[in-house]
Amino acid sequence: MDRYSPYPAGTTLTAVVIREWTAYIGHVGDSRVYHLRGTSFKQLTEDHREQHPVERTTKYEHIPDEFLPIRDVLVKAIGKRDDIEPQIITTAVQPGDKLLMI
Repeated sequence: MDRYSPYPAGTTLTAVVIREWTAYIGHVGDSRVYHLRGTSFKQLTEDHREQHPVERTTKYEHIPDEFLPIRDVLVKAIGKRDDIEPQIITTAVQPGDKLLMI
């Protein structure tokens, strides 16, 4: 049986370079970068995903459309297309700041 998904697989890529108190972030996918300064915690990256109902298969044929399970689908990721443009972020950092990548 040939299975074809309208949502080809891809992978997340997030990179951070810090130079002269500036953080340069390149990001595609749904990994996240957070900036912690003192007690302030800020998400810097956006999630590049959308929610779509699962593909209807025999497993779900008895379920009405409005009750189909939902899954997250990466809409921007490495390997999805050849023309992906990453989200580019620059942010100033100070001594004691922390960047959390998850």
